[in-house]
Amino acid sequence: MSVAWMAMGVGGMFGCIGGGYLTQYSHPKYTFLIVSFMGLIIALIGTTLTKEAEQNEAEIENQGENKGFWSNLKTNFTQIGLALRMPEIYCVIIFFVLNGLFSPSFGQFSYFFMLNVAGITKLKYAMFGLISKVCHILGTMYYKAYLKDTETRTVIYYSTIMCVFSTGLKFCFASRWNLAVGVSDVMFLVFTDVVFGCLVLAMNILPCLALFAKITPPGIEGTVFAFLTGTWNMADSVVSPM
Repeated sequence: MSVAWMAMGVGGMFGCIGGGYLTQYSHPKYTFLIVSFMGLIIALIGTTLTKEAEQNEAEIENQGENKGFWSNLKTNFTQIGLALRMPEIYCVIIFFVLNGLFSPSFGQFSYFFMLNVAGITKLKYAMFGLISKVCHILGTMYYKAYLKDTETRTVIYYSTIMCVFSTGLKFCFASRWNLAVGVSDVMFLVFTDVVFGCLVLAMNILPCLALFAKITPPGIEGTVFAFLTGTWNMADSVVSPM
């Protein structure tokens, strides 16, 4: 899990650099053209699958008694229904929904405020993303070294405190108080929004993923893990912006 999160950080670093130059110095159509090739690359990689890999996949399907889409869908919903009776599961789901309702997301507003009000260029904005990905990697290393054996609720508790402090700093930036004390927008964003935001993210996401692995009942790991992750994404991207 930690390795995957670090890999996402490394990949995001290259994406921020390339995306920053493309959006700053070229037409958007070239950016979409490059992104469209990613699916083609995945398709080409898929053609390199060996016969042994196909056999292994077939064995896994046979072990799972694959009886068709609707039959598997009914089985999955039955498993989810059984899991939702466990306090460990439905309490986590309630937490995600309430967190989305009471912690609104202002990502799009922040983006346009930086570009149109603060005068941050697209390239600088991309470089903030690059620093953000570096913080992801550092936050992951810190979690793995010092926090992986700590109770999840304890880590989330301190993450929430950091989030409150970080949100207060965002309010200071929106009110332009940083300029009143002589701190430039770039310096303020680097040492507040980017660093604090990513540390909060690393201290919130990784403990939740570890919690998923702990509370998922044996035998239905894939179904319940996917359901919890989907609920989390819905609360973060649908409920929170509302």
